[in-house]
Amino acid sequence: MAAFGAVDMALWDIKGKLAGMPVYQLLGGKSREGALVYAHATGADLPDLMDSIAYYVDEGYKAVRVQCGIPGMPSASYAVPEKKGDIRNYITDYAGIRPKVEVWDTGKYMRYMPDALMEIRDHFGPDLHILHDVHHRLLPREAAEFAKAVEPAGLYWLEDPTPAEDQNALRLIRQHSTTPIAVGEVFNSIWECNRLIENELIDFIRVAVTYAGGITHVRRIVDLAGLHNVRTGFHGAPSHSPISMAAQAHLNAWAPNFGIQEYLVLGTSECNALFPSEHRMENGLMHVSEAPGLGVDFDEDEAGRYDYTPGSHPVVRLEDGTMWNY
Repeated sequence: MAAFGAVDMALWDIKGKLAGMPVYQLLGGKSREGALVYAHATGADLPDLMDSIAYYVDEGYKAVRVQCGIPGMPSASYAVPEKKGDIRNYITDYAGIRPKVEVWDTGKYMRYMPDALMEIRDHFGPDLHILHDVHHRLLPREAAEFAKAVEPAGLYWLEDPTPAEDQNALRLIRQHSTTPIAVGEVFNSIWECNRLIENELIDFIRVAVTYAGGITHVRRIVDLAGLHNVRTGFHGAPSHSPISMAAQAHLNAWAPNFGIQEYLVLGTSECNALFPSEHRMENGLMHVSEAPGLGVDFDEDEAGRYDYTPGSHPVVRLEDGTMWNY
C-alpha cells in the first residue's frame, strides 16, 4: 500500500500541475482556511512536561499531545526523554541496528497518569486541546478503566489505548467511557477500519496517506468516516516526508469531517532545502500552498549530501523481561 500511495500521490501532483490547480481544488475545494495541528510535548517528569507544553502554547499551538515519565518506571516510557530539559521537538532516537529497550509497568502508569493529566488540565485551563497516546500498551479491560479514569481531564482524544486488531476491545471501551478514541496509524486500508467506523467505535481515524494507498484510497476512508461521525486525525510522525505531509494538508483543507493533524516541526533549514514549499504553519493552524499540484518539491542534488543511517524502533519489555506491545 505504501508503494501504491507513492504512485498515487505522484499522479495527483502531476494532474494538479497539468490543471494549474492545487490538489485541494481537484478534491472539490476548501472546507476551511487553516487546519488545526498538534505538537508533541514531552518531559522526563511532570514538571518537565509542563515546561514543554508551555513552550508550545507560547509558540501558538492550540493542541498538544502530552507524554511524561512515570515515577518508579525503570526506563523512559513511550516518546519520553531520558533526561530533563530535552523538551523541544523531541524525537525518539532510532539510530543503531540494535533496538533500545523500554521497560513498561502498567500498574504504575494507570495509578499515575490520570492525576497527571488532570494537573495539566488545571494548569492550562479548558481551552487547550490535550491529547495522550497509550501506544497499544493496555489490555482491553485496563484500557476501559483508564479511559473512564481520565474523563475529568476532558481529553481531545486518547490514542491507541489497546491494540486495535482486536476490534471488539474498542467496543468494551465504548461501553464504559465517553473519552474520545483515536486509532489507525497502523492501518493500511479501508478494510482494516471500516467496521470500527461503521459501528462508531472510534472518534478519529489515524491512517496516513503514505501507508494507506495515497490520496485516492484515503479519500474513500474520509468519506466513509464522514457518514458515521468520525473525524480525521492523520498520522504525521517523522517517518512521513514533507511530500506525504503536503498530500495530507490538501486532504485536511478539503475534508468536511476534518479533526486535527499530527505535526512534528519540519521547518529546519535542512528540511526546507530538501523539500522547498510554501505550506506554512501559523498560530496552530496549517495553511496549504496555492501552488499547482501538491505544492512541494524534492531536491535530489541536495539529498545526495546525506548518507543512509540504519536504525530500529525500540522494543518494550515488562520488568520480568516479557516482550510487550510497542
